[in-house]
Amino acid sequence: MGLFIACHSSSRVRRLRWFAAAIGFFSALIALTTPSACASSRQWEPLLLRGYQLPQLLNTPVSRIEVLAVHGGKLNPIPFQVDSVLVGGIFGLPQGPIPTTGGPIQGFGPNDEMSMMMFDLGERIANPAELPPSAVEITVADPLGGADRYAYAAVVKNPRLSPVRYVDYDPQHHIIRGGHYRLSLAHEFPDDFRVQDDRGESSRNLISAFELRGVVTVLNLLRFHLKEDDIDGSMLAYRAGPVRVIRRVGYRFRVFLGIYSPQISAVEFFYSDFAQVPFTMRMPMRNLFRDIQGRIAMDFVDLRGYSLLSSGLKRPIEIGEHTADTIGATTPADWLALVGDGHLMLEIFAPSSELGLIARRLYYRAEPPAPGANSQSAPIAAAVGIETDGWQRLSGGSHRFDPLLISVPESYGVDHAIAETSIAPVVTVRTVGERNLPPAAARSGSTVAPAPLSESGK
Repeated sequence: MGLFIACHSSSRVRRLRWFAAAIGFFSALIALTTPSACASSRQWEPLLLRGYQLPQLLNTPVSRIEVLAVHGGKLNPIPFQVDSVLVGGIFGLPQGPIPTTGGPIQGFGPNDEMSMMMFDLGERIANPAELPPSAVEITVADPLGGADRYAYAAVVKNPRLSPVRYVDYDPQHHIIRGGHYRLSLAHEFPDDFRVQDDRGESSRNLISAFELRGVVTVLNLLRFHLKEDDIDGSMLAYRAGPVRVIRRVGYRFRVFLGIYSPQISAVEFFYSDFAQVPFTMRMPMRNLFRDIQGRIAMDFVDLRGYSLLSSGLKRPIEIGEHTADTIGATTPADWLALVGDGHLMLEIFAPSSELGLIARRLYYRAEPPAPGANSQSAPIAAAVGIETDGWQRLSGGSHRFDPLLISVPESYGVDHAIAETSIAPVVTVRTVGERNLPPAAARSGSTVAPAPLSESGK
């Protein structure tokens, strides 16, 4: 189940670039479902570390790295993965029809990215002698409160590796499976979505369709309309690890009859209960576009028992017969959430100085009940999403945006989740032998930096 985001571009190819980001993001967003029952702070969030933050591991074979954490006094391996980042900041994705890779990863490079889940980090080890001599201590301190979290990484001859996987990808059947969802794609558009507690569980499809609409006005003379039927998508390359699946997807825009625009690509990141598709808009000279609007929305089969929240609503609105009248046509939606069945699903942008230029409004359209249906028990089918306007206000050049989709328990609270997206934890890396020294006094090398959440968008 998920939420949505609207995006656009500026010429036919640039508009397509924007729509590709929107489509990819939409695919990512419906992958969000129920998190673990025992929620902790930043339950949904990955920890992303670049190689230069782990200088003690640089240029060592990735196949010899292990990452450990202490839980209940016991030291065990936790899932992690290292993804190569090529020259220009592009992720190396070695599988698929058009792979992007410089070959197998030989060593952990300074720009390569290590990912693990925050909830896998544990207690500080009481007896450092249990660790390999070369181990480094990764400490995560959260400005929002709570105890520090720890993990330990080392290079060893025979690393201990966790068998746990949080997300899987079946490229032949175009299916992505997380801990609590199953998403099927057709031409890189959501085709089937099922909530499930166990992988392989049989459950019903929850979606019927989606809407992708856009209007671009050029010099007050030309007005272009876009919709989902105008876009053709295909998977280009991917990498599936135990922590996340990274996919590069290509999109083409139908210009006229069988004529398509050049293909452009977007990169998608799927985790167990979090997804993102960062994108870069490249705008031409200012004043060329008079208006750029857009909408993307999910068509739900039944929203009985769910409530709708957004930044422009004073209180949650229970979805029902009069929801559309209550919301109106101008309700702001800097963020959007659905709450129901004990879960909160949030769509929000990572903070950006340019977001204030983009007007975002809540979109809701109820579907009429089937003829003869009992109004008390009939499903509540509705489209929910965001409408946007004002992209033409962006200056000429490149502009980076990062939509985030987060799933947490209802008790987590919207304010708490939003704060976690805007206030980054601080990561300190030191050798275990110098773990009690201030970072500046560590002679073997140490790093202190905010934990990045946003991807590069390349």
